[in-house]
Amino acid sequence: MENTETEILKQADDDKPLKEKKKTKLSALMSPWQFFVFVASAFVFLLGSASFADFASNNDGKVLWLAVIFGVVGAGSLAGAVVVCRVKGRPFFNRYILALLLSLNFYLVNEFCLYVIPTDLADNGLHLRRIIKPYFPNILVGILMYFIFYFIAVAFVKNKVITKALVTLFSGFFAFYAILQYYIIQFRGGPIRFSDIANITSAGEISDEYKFHFSFIVAFGIADTLLVLAAVWLSELSEIKKPLKARSIGAGALAALCVGFYFAAEGVYSYDINNRIMLLNFSMGEDIDTYQDVGGLLCFYYDGIKNRVKVPEDYSTEEAEKRLAEFAPADLTAQKKPTIIAVLNESFSDFEHLGDIDVSMDYMPNVRALKENCIKGYVTVSPYGGYTCNSEFEFLSGNSMYFLPSGSAAYTQFMNNDQQSMVSHLNSLGYDTIALTPCRRGLWKIENAYERLGFDKCYFKDNVGFSNIQYVDGNVADITVYERVFKEFDKKKPDESQFIWVTTMQNHAPYKELLTDPVTLNSPKSDQAQSYLNSIYEADRAVGELIDHFKNVDEDVVIVFFGDHYPHIAGYYDQMLGKNLNDLPIEDFCRSHQTPYFIWANY
Repeated sequence: MENTETEILKQADDDKPLKEKKKTKLSALMSPWQFFVFVASAFVFLLGSASFADFASNNDGKVLWLAVIFGVVGAGSLAGAVVVCRVKGRPFFNRYILALLLSLNFYLVNEFCLYVIPTDLADNGLHLRRIIKPYFPNILVGILMYFIFYFIAVAFVKNKVITKALVTLFSGFFAFYAILQYYIIQFRGGPIRFSDIANITSAGEISDEYKFHFSFIVAFGIADTLLVLAAVWLSELSEIKKPLKARSIGAGALAALCVGFYFAAEGVYSYDINNRIMLLNFSMGEDIDTYQDVGGLLCFYYDGIKNRVKVPEDYSTEEAEKRLAEFAPADLTAQKKPTIIAVLNESFSDFEHLGDIDVSMDYMPNVRALKENCIKGYVTVSPYGGYTCNSEFEFLSGNSMYFLPSGSAAYTQFMNNDQQSMVSHLNSLGYDTIALTPCRRGLWKIENAYERLGFDKCYFKDNVGFSNIQYVDGNVADITVYERVFKEFDKKKPDESQFIWVTTMQNHAPYKELLTDPVTLNSPKSDQAQSYLNSIYEADRAVGELIDHFKNVDEDVVIVFFGDHYPHIAGYYDQMLGKNLNDLPIEDFCRSHQTPYFIWANY
């Protein structure tokens, strides 16, 4: 009897019209908005929890209670989403609305990893403008950029598994970019630049120098991505009806989106440039401000599209050659050809030149004591916190980074042919030109760069042949490098002249061993800054030994010495100066690009 009744009910269900059966099936699925309310609440409260937790971890536990409250509410919202799913079934999503929600989510995650919200907390909300952009279309164009990717994933593929796989791929990429952005800012004080694509090898060369630490910001980025993708895979996506027609419409819509994005982005760019929302002189601090104000991925797009070397208007090769011909060639016969040793000292800078600090002793007594046969002072360098290769490029080639796109890495991007340089000029004078460094060949592609500049011999980490290697904070000590210079000098014959180009690594970040002796930094206090100053003290001591050694040789020697850039020590300069570097008057700001130099001769 029961079987007969079941069969009758089944037959009755089969007799229903197809449309009515589909409607019944979809009605069993949970409304996406119920699910979305819980997930959005979880996003907001977990975001707040991560922000307050990050702030508390750097400020002696302040507002930690808020982090706990927000975390509990966020976890409760997630639990609510799970309960509703179990009671009402899987959520049903229109695939295009899902694409829009994902675009909004990962736009916000990227902004969060740009340190926007923790920055606002630290500044008591004074920079809330970085979340509510100074020009609202920045937000809309930024979200549109994400939406174009997700639209491609949902508009053309009928198979729901493949669609979800594409959504997962794009989401994973955006999450990885956001988290990498966070760590890059922590390590060098500036965001990811388009030119960094050419510098991936260089990043790999020094990646073992940095320690990846736990961060509530990164934890949130990972957790958000996993939860969002779980929601995507658990949800039921709408169907693509009439695939051929849908794809044709989708192709037209995609073209319209791309054209709309291009023109909208151009309008936003013009407005941001004219109103100085986007700053293209790009110090590292201004980089961060610009990326925060404009939007991370959108600014990365501008960086790649706009920052290109352009041929000057009305440029003519014939006219350039004509003007060069007006200058008579110099007499290349030198009366005296001393050996020249040029030292680019990694991150060698003078905090006392930048602001007021209280230290227990002078951390560069030997450099300050140089007077006889010496010219010294401070030299302006283009980079801050990194991009050593640009300081090398400017010194050795005589060219200025002013004429290259902001954020460029000269060695990795523009050393594609032989260069006229100080090296090639000294070669023409009969010098033996030598490059000597403790760095790997792949760092900034220096092996290729040195070949293009014209060095006769090059020594890198794998063939430099250091002996009795000493280390400071995990890096090869300057004195070890200078002792290798002594040996190279001793190889030459009395009638030969050398140009030895030396770069060091001792003072390179991160300052993880926290050196405390002999220099004590009393104010403003910072373990990393104190460790850095003790490294500078050791670098200065090595300078003393370098000078003393060549004082006692019978041949003429000239030593040129300078620092390549200031180090990036997160937050320290704000403490030292009482404000952000970018808020300083231009005269004071320029000091963050001025490092000590001297030119000394033993005759």
